[in-house]
Parts: sequence; C-alpha cells; structure tokens
Amino acid sequence: SSDGELLDATRLVLQGEYKFSETLRSTLKAEYTESETIVSRVGFTPDQEKETFYRLTPKLHWNWSRALTLTGEYQYAVDDDVNEPEATRNAVYVTLTYRPPKRSLSR
Repeated sequence: SSDGELLDATRLVLQGEYKFSETLRSTLKAEYTESETIVSRVGFTPDQEKETFYRLTPKLHWNWSRALTLTGEYQYAVDDDVNEPEATRNAVYVTLTYRPPKRSLSR
C-alpha cells in the first residue's frame, strides 16, 4: 500500500468472451499490474517499494431466464511486494442476479 505517495504504475488487462449458446457464455480476464513508489508526500525518496500483482478470473454465466442469471467465478491472484511476503488468493464466487422486467406506466 502507498498512502499519499506518488506511484509509477503499469497495468495490462486482457479480457475475452465466448458464447456457447443463447443462455450460456464464459468470460476470462487476466490482469497484470506493476507499481513502484517514486516520491512520498513529504518530498523525499522512500525505500524501494515495488509491487507486482497478477489476477486470473474465469467466469461462467447462465441466463436461466430473462430476469435471472447465475454466475460462477473463480479468482486466482498473487500479490508480490518487495517488502512483504508473497500473498496468494484463491476464491470462488456464485452469484444469482435478478433483474425485474421494466414496467411502463401509461394513462
């Protein structure tokens, strides 16, 4: 983390989608971020702080009906900070989204 510090960051995001059918599709997102502290808010150059972050997120979306979508997601992430041990995250999410039909009012 860099509270009040100027950062030089490079970020690359690749995202794709494949439609299996009218009701089933998948997405894949790959992210890479590299950041380095340049100057702290008080104006001096701090210790070298460099952080690299990777994340890979495949998702599967199933449109159960016009109003309901079920999404399954797996997320793998690695946070490699020079000053801290590497942190790895594995997470699974299941989301049910309900979008009610639009109602029109007429006189």
